Amino acid sequence: MEKDRLERLTDDDFQKAEEFVNIMKLLYTSTLCVSSERSRTCGQIFPILTKLEVHFKLAEEDTPFTSAVKEKVWGDLKKQYLYEDIQNFLQETTLMDPRFKGRLVCDFIQILFSHR
Repeated sequence: MEKDRLERLTDDDFQKAEEFVNIMKLLYTSTLCVSSERSRTCGQIFPILTKLEVHFKLAEEDTPFTSAVKEKVWGDLKKQYLYEDIQNFLQETTLMDPRFKGRLVCDFIQILFSHR
């Protein structure tokens, strides 16, 4: 029975699997970045969220499958940081994080405060 099911996988199924992996690769990498036990990661959350927002933005060339995945994932992810207190905390920790010292240009600061 399992063999029959595998034989029925189509090229479209494989294409969707490849699209899914490509979409989720950045989310997986982001998860690894903030899962470190040895370094503080709170200051990385806001910059990562900013990158993920751009990554999950719908594009004209997206297939219906890719669009659906992007909408679902970003729709769930953006709900995690809705509260203003949390957003302010994440922005402040990013500004104080030494890893971003010297990399904070006007554009990045403008992004930080445009989300308030």
